[in-house]
Amino acid sequence: MLSLSVDFRSQSWTPGPTTMAAMKVPLWLKIGWTVWVIAWAPFYWQQYGLQNLLFFCDLGNLFLLLALWLESPLIFSWQATGLLLFQTLYTIDLAGAFSTGSHIFGGTEYMFDPNLPLLRRTADARNN
Repeated sequence: MLSLSVDFRSQSWTPGPTTMAAMKVPLWLKIGWTVWVIAWAPFYWQQYGLQNLLFFCDLGNLFLLLALWLESPLIFSWQATGLLLFQTLYTIDLAGAFSTGSHIFGGTEYMFDPNLPLLRRTADARNN
């Protein structure tokens, strides 16, 4: 029988760099993304309801905020692997609809619905 033991007491974890010189992510990016999330989240909540914030792309905005402030490569890579394929397909479909008038994969038809306010569609385009 193989026995595996890990001593977690010897592992020290700090939430991120402790000095400004050690920061890898620029402060302007952290503040900019924070301002975006503060503006985006209440608007999105009002338009779609709290349950909509549970979609992967919406959670991605919140997790990226966390990753920026913690400077966590794990959270960044988690979002990249979890969202990259789906967001790329969404972007290709949206770009295809803009350029050719037809949806390549589908899923972005609502972006061209004149019954939805332009601000709401614009927030969706940035979010996805």
